[in-house]
Amino acid sequence: HIRIYGDAGIGKTRLVLEATREDDLRPLVVYCQSASQFKNSDLMNEILREDNPFVTILVVDECNINDRAYIWDKLKYRGSRIKLVSIFNEYDETTGKISYLKAPPLEEVQVSSIIQEYNVPKERSEKWAELCSGSPRVAHVIGWNLMNNPEDLLKPPDTVNIWDRY
Repeated sequence: HIRIYGDAGIGKTRLVLEATREDDLRPLVVYCQSASQFKNSDLMNEILREDNPFVTILVVDECNINDRAYIWDKLKYRGSRIKLVSIFNEYDETTGKISYLKAPPLEEVQVSSIIQEYNVPKERSEKWAELCSGSPRVAHVIGWNLMNNPEDLLKPPDTVNIWDRY
């Protein structure tokens, strides 16, 4: 079991999906958008069947500590035919054979590149990149506001205050 965690929007899912895109791994990968989706599915029942020959890399996104524990408890005795990769925003400590990998924040040059996608000049985007603390979500909000609300960068991008939601 590999546990990927890091800030929301940092690219955890993309990292896992790109890593499992290799030709020898791709046919084995099953991606579930949420733990609740997987827990209540026929897929889980099929994977757990003793007479099932499936060899799979199961990627479960949005998998909180309770769901992670539930799924791992069900899968850990299936031997080497099932590998679990669970993804969540927060670190949760546990015992057992779980490898934790923290997705690092983006580098400032990457954040600056996101801001530049909003037609913000490179020099200006580099000044704002540091304030994003490596978060692509914050970079998108700043980029959008630099393009649409240069007079008020903290103005919410639509009817929902993204800063409250963030």
